[in-house]
Order: sequence, then C-alpha cells, then structure tokens
Amino acid sequence: MAEYYAVIDRDEDGQLFASVPELPGCHSCGETMEELLSNLEEAIELYIEAVGRPREFPSVRKVAVK
Repeated sequence: MAEYYAVIDRDEDGQLFASVPELPGCHSCGETMEELLSNLEEAIELYIEAVGRPREFPSVRKVAVK
C-alpha cells in the first residue's frame, strides 16, 4: 500500500477539490470530505493503472517567508 500527499481546497460554492503533487494530472472533487477522499482514492488507482507509479519525486517542504 502506497501513500500520497493530497492538496485539498474548497471553492466559493463549498465543493472540495484535491490534487496529488506526486502524480501530475491526478485530481478529484467531492461534496464532502468522505466523498472527496473516496473519489481521490479511485483517481489515484486509475492513474497508477494507466501511467504507473512515480519513480522519483522531490521532497515536499514547508518554506517560511519573512
């Protein structure tokens, strides 16, 4: 089982959107967090089936700005 970071945001209408930085073009949406995560899991599975697993991804870091 692999784990991926997801960036989750909400639009003005309350719809949730997510993207997976390690899997370019892998996105999903949902009305609730539960629906979003279920849809995102399916999107990740389909992405890996079609494209394959990523070979290498630069680390994700938090950067402080003054």
